[in-house]
Amino acid sequence: MNLHNFSSTFGNTNSDGSRPSSKLSISGNTLFGTAQEGGAFGHGAVFSVHTDGTDFKVLHHFSRPAGWPHSTVNSDGVSPTCLVLSGNTLYGATANGGSMGWGTIFAVNVDGGNFRTLHNFPTPEANSQATYIGDLIVSGNSLYGAGGTIRLEGGVSHGMVFRLTLPGPPQLSLLHSGSSVHLSWPTNALGFTLQSTMNLVPPAIWSLGSPAPIVVNGQHTVIDPVSGPRKFYRLVQ
Repeated sequence: MNLHNFSSTFGNTNSDGSRPSSKLSISGNTLFGTAQEGGAFGHGAVFSVHTDGTDFKVLHHFSRPAGWPHSTVNSDGVSPTCLVLSGNTLYGATANGGSMGWGTIFAVNVDGGNFRTLHNFPTPEANSQATYIGDLIVSGNSLYGAGGTIRLEGGVSHGMVFRLTLPGPPQLSLLHSGSSVHLSWPTNALGFTLQSTMNLVPPAIWSLGSPAPIVVNGQHTVIDPVSGPRKFYRLVQ
């Protein structure tokens, strides 16, 4: 049974990607994968599709480098090669692109939100870090992988096994001040939202009823009036 036929490309671009090559990850009835080429800018995509072939979505189109084809430097990577799922987050690597042009490690939520670049691989002449990543493994708060580089001059190849420590969840701080409560967390904790509930007894109903955060002293801060029933708070991504 064919679940999805990738569309034809024009100038290497299309709506859904081309050359899917990574192993698929699965959560419930949804499959996740990458395409090395195609997509809106011709440099690959992350996609999802239901196990019955319905609801195909592109979660991220990798951007076109400004100096293409003479440079592969961009913000997010070029040609994703692998993908692994942990919780509600997909982690992957690209063969090229990023701030140095030699590949990236990236993360994106399963709904396509909060794409972020976790690591930019430097040029192999400068050190021994790897590009052209094979499979990735998540264990605890660490991401493990292996890969290498191939230099055309003399056919020299290099490889390595690496570990990347993943950012941990941010700490939510609470300060009671007069008739309000100040809740804060670091601004570099991307994609986190404050929720509140009146009751922790299952099934607890969490809502986004608090005011929008403002930045105070380098921290996302929500000032919530102290009134009515007690509240419980949490950060979710």
